[in-house]
Amino acid sequence: MTTRVTLFRADLFHSKNVGTVEQRKQLIEQIKETQRQNPQGSLDSNLGCWRWSEPCTNLDWLFKEINQMLSLAIDLYSEEDKTFSHFKQCEEIQISYWANVNLPGSRNVFHSHKEDHFALCYYLQAEGTGDLRLVNHINILGDCNKSAPFVRDVTISPKNGDLFLWPAWVPHEVETNLSTNERINLVFNIKLK
Repeated sequence: MTTRVTLFRADLFHSKNVGTVEQRKQLIEQIKETQRQNPQGSLDSNLGCWRWSEPCTNLDWLFKEINQMLSLAIDLYSEEDKTFSHFKQCEEIQISYWANVNLPGSRNVFHSHKEDHFALCYYLQAEGTGDLRLVNHINILGDCNKSAPFVRDVTISPKNGDLFLWPAWVPHEVETNLSTNERINLVFNIKLK
């Protein structure tokens, strides 16, 4: 009798067209106003990227969508990873977030958020401003058999209103913004307790 045990698993959860055009416009306006008041941004940003922690208000509608997506992820991983299963009854969720405004020609360098459980990105102004690239860390050198299961990078061209969630340990980057528009997004770290 053959049994199956999941060794490694990383899923990408995606919701399209989250929020109305007006809601996204209001968030962009709040971010741009914060940028005008704090033009230097945070010191821990990428070259050509302005970053600021928690610049937006009235995010209940967005957190409702995030919580639904997070619930799906927790349910899935609780079934697949017995070590993770105690989070099915998670009592506290710690969420921190920041805004990124990437100028044309800038990128977000290869990194992970491995001290957290999940990473999440909400794209407010995204189209044509650089792909999101997620990499299987086992094949970071690209030297695995190219037809083996799940060794390939996943590259996504985000659209305005796209919301993505993935396990925070997955290495990722945002490729160079080759457009003449700024890339504006909100990025969330999620820690379960």
